[in-house]
Amino acid sequence: RKREVRRMLGAVDLRVERLARVAYGGVELGELRQGNWRFLTQREIGLLHAATEGDRNLPRKLEKAKRRRTHKEERQKRGGPSGSGDARRKGGR
Repeated sequence: RKREVRRMLGAVDLRVERLARVAYGGVELGELRQGNWRFLTQREIGLLHAATEGDRNLPRKLEKAKRRRTHKEERQKRGGPSGSGDARRKGGR
């Protein structure tokens, strides 16, 4: 894939100095630095299984996961609950 990107940009006289993969099949690196690792979430495992099984709904599932992640990040930026299910109501139980 990197070669494809370099060729496409080379065709319009643009030179690629550096490419970095930030996601693969629904699994995103996020803040993971080079040489580090992390466990996959259940959602990521499911997406990878769907991709290897030829799931025709995979593009829709990836888009849905992306929207869910984006909404969660926006809530965190605003200081709201992260959507982890641990949020409690004020004055409630």
